[in-house]
Amino acid sequence: MRQTILLITALGLTAVFFFMLGSQSNVAEENLQTKVAETIETIPTKEFPNPVTDKTHTATLTEGDTLTLSNNISIEVVSLSQESDTLNIEMLHYITDDNGTTFPINVEDSPKTHKLTLGDSSKNWNEDYAYKIKLKEINGESFTAELTALSEWLNSPKDLYDDCMSSKDDHDTCYIYSLYEPVQGEIQLQSEHFIVIGPEYSQSYMEFMSSQFEYCYTDMMDYLQIDEEIPFFPVRILPSDNSSGGAVGDNGMKLLGPERMLSRDNSSKTASTNFCDNSLLSHELVHAAMRGTPLSSVFNEGLATYYSVVVKHPILICKADGYIYRDNEKVEFAVLNKGGRLQTEQYHTGACFWDEYVKDNGYNVFLETIQVLKEADGQQISTLDLINEALGIDFTEARSKYGFTSNSEKNFQQAQKATANKWLE
Repeated sequence: MRQTILLITALGLTAVFFFMLGSQSNVAEENLQTKVAETIETIPTKEFPNPVTDKTHTATLTEGDTLTLSNNISIEVVSLSQESDTLNIEMLHYITDDNGTTFPINVEDSPKTHKLTLGDSSKNWNEDYAYKIKLKEINGESFTAELTALSEWLNSPKDLYDDCMSSKDDHDTCYIYSLYEPVQGEIQLQSEHFIVIGPEYSQSYMEFMSSQFEYCYTDMMDYLQIDEEIPFFPVRILPSDNSSGGAVGDNGMKLLGPERMLSRDNSSKTASTNFCDNSLLSHELVHAAMRGTPLSSVFNEGLATYYSVVVKHPILICKADGYIYRDNEKVEFAVLNKGGRLQTEQYHTGACFWDEYVKDNGYNVFLETIQVLKEADGQQISTLDLINEALGIDFTEARSKYGFTSNSEKNFQQAQKATANKWLE
């Protein structure tokens, strides 16, 4: 029996360019019927207590408690733990509109897990809108805090978006506050697993990408043998100057493209392309599936690149000491133990690590490895150490060849720990 789960995002943000190669999929045609939707049919209803009346409200809360502030932002305490005078607290936020639909929202740019120190106002929340919180007391398994609403009544997430626009006047920043509702000049399409919002003029492009999402999603889940489903997944189409690409993060997926590409008529392509024909989506959906697992940066990007351009869209050929990409000359493997932002060569080298791993150990062991990583959700452990402990695979040669150390593998995990499982339910 399949377990329903909200999956998204990569560990951090990733960007790659579109590749248009593909293979057949078994997605049923009815899954691909997209429509312009005024409301989202798949968001489950949640009930919260009536709002407090005071703009500033002091409350004592513990795990599982909920509270609705005077501006209609509802808070759900998911977990908390104490470190001396600091509280690690994980909270989800919602707005219930006039129709009774409860929308998950973001109220800040930072992850949902925060450190609050006694006496200090939270520095994690943007104090121009939404709300702010000041920790007053930690009482073992509960805490007392002063919460101040920073806006008037919010009828929907679009009101929070408007507050952000009033402060920043930047749609590419503020759209995250209305993940499930189109704002002025946008429309919304919905397929079985995805909610796609973008400019009105990009409807044809959105329809094509919605069908591609379903094909690529099914293929990826089948290859990784992940027995979970995405009931709804927010995607935003954003115009860019010249570049085309995508990223997955805490606020869903964003796809970037110049207006000339977004406004193109894709109706014939949508009708004739009944398979996954986009390696960008193949790449990013692997990140979604592996969300929160102890994959350090190079393994995370390497796995997504391995699936997208070695397995699904084979344009990367791995050799013993390098790789050939798109029939160009062979490139030597990059050093993977470098700090800073990963480069294209490190993506490709990381993909070849996984290619070698599958060839040496077999596809079934690879699937066992995926399961081990999924079961270790949120653990702080070196990727290779985890696999070694679980499956007994020796990585001495691989560490030497690719330049891995346990400490370097952990660095990325420390940075992503706070955002692990943001979309899991």
